[in-house]
Amino acid sequence: ANLLLILESSVADKVPALISTGSFADAMAVATAARDAEFIFFTLMEFEKYCMATSKDVAASQNKFLGTVISKFTQEGFHTLRRYLETMPDVNNSKNLLLRAQKSVEAGCAMAKQAFDPEIEIPEKLKYLAEASRIFSLGK
Repeated sequence: ANLLLILESSVADKVPALISTGSFADAMAVATAARDAEFIFFTLMEFEKYCMATSKDVAASQNKFLGTVISKFTQEGFHTLRRYLETMPDVNNSKNLLLRAQKSVEAGCAMAKQAFDPEIEIPEKLKYLAEASRIFSLGK
């Protein structure tokens, strides 16, 4: 089956077929080569669902998901996930992805940026800035 998929030229057929066989990194490579943002995002979401379905431990599933995205997926896949996580109200998801990728400066900036939200109270802003400072010190 995998040999037949190599010959397939249609991205719309190839990516879902690769996902159905569990070849998520290959599906990401095909979606990236086609420069298809929808299939890149689709592959990320399907892989996250797969990780969550294969383990009852949510933390272990999340670790597997983030670790694979960082180590085996394309940079476009990583940055698509990062941009998606930055739209979420909880900045910790984005921070965790960036820290796992050893991008402490970007993670610190994400935390510091939260402190400038006008809807956040002063004590909460100070917590974000303290966390940003701690993260920046990781990069030394």
